[in-house]
Parts: sequence; structure tokens; C-alpha cells
Amino acid sequence: MLPYLVIFFLSTFLFYLSSRYEGRWQYVFLLLAILFPSLLAGLRDLTIGRDLEGYAIFVWDQVVQSENIFDLLLIKAFDDIELTYILFNFFISRFTDDIHFFFFVYQLVMMIILAKVFLKMKEHGNAHNFIMFYFLYYSC
Repeated sequence: MLPYLVIFFLSTFLFYLSSRYEGRWQYVFLLLAILFPSLLAGLRDLTIGRDLEGYAIFVWDQVVQSENIFDLLLIKAFDDIELTYILFNFFISRFTDDIHFFFFVYQLVMMIILAKVFLKMKEHGNAHNFIMFYFLYYSC
């Protein structure tokens, strides 16, 4: 649990630093704020996290073994899983069969979206509100 807390607070601090600077430093801090949680997601053990047990590993295993996307759409167990998640899995699986790389890329995409939200909120003077949002995002 401690590594997750350290990375969360480090990332939060880097988002904060990014809000205090302009130009190149803003983007350096933002890149680091995105990169650390993404690396942690990619390096974590597969026994950590209930979401991994519930669907992530199962979906990945099915996607890696499939020949095409149409076979995946016929899997009854996928009925309750979002199509975009399955498609994202499928797309990444065409480059590698390493689930850790998938978790890294998935978290990276999520963090890039959060960074876009952060920059938008910063434009409107609400960077401190983003920090609250970030905390809620990871605590739920």
C-alpha cells in the first residue's frame, strides 16, 4: 500500500508544481505526474487489485488468444464489459502479449486524459479543484 500512497502524493505534488510554473517546466512536471502512476500500474504484481481478478486478466487472456475482433464479440462472458475496453485490449495485444505493458499503456491513456482536464481547469484558475478531483478519482 505504501508504494501507491507515495506515487499518488508524488504525482499530486507534481501536478501542483505544474500549476505553479509556465512553459517548459510546466510540461516537465506534468509529464512526470503522468509517468509515475503509469509505471506503477505497469510494474504492479498481478495479485494486487480486485479489478485484475474480476475482469482484466480474463479479458487480456481471451484477447491475446483471439485471431480477430469478431471472435471476441461472440464471447458471452464479455456481454457486461464495455466494448471500448475490449477493443483497447485487442489493439494493444496486436503489439505485445505482455499484460504489464497493457496496464502501463492503459494507465498512461487515463493519465493523459486527466492531464488534459488539469490543463483545462488551470486555464480557468481551478487547479486546486483538480487536486481534489484527482484525490477522489484514486480513492474511489
